[in-house]
Amino acid sequence: MITATLTLLGTAATTTWERGALAGNPGAVAYLRALAAIREGRELGMPGFSGTTTNHLASARSFIALCGLASDVPPTITVTGDEPELEPMTLPEGTIA
Repeated sequence: MITATLTLLGTAATTTWERGALAGNPGAVAYLRALAAIREGRELGMPGFSGTTTNHLASARSFIALCGLASDVPPTITVTGDEPELEPMTLPEGTIA
């Protein structure tokens, strides 16, 4: 599960993502769903990770990228439990992740 605290119009709003399902502040959830729909067909992702082109809310990485787009300031993201999709890509030997 991923919990994100966004700042929308100067107000903190918390949402959670778990395997494609969103919950939390209704305004933030609606905004994230609208952003995902607007970005459908265009790549969305985080630096250093592959992104998605469709069905953005099914991806943990794309959810975090959407939160970054939606928030007035960088969002606070907390990952609870094991989320293999957020593990760094294969890095060269000696790299510190």
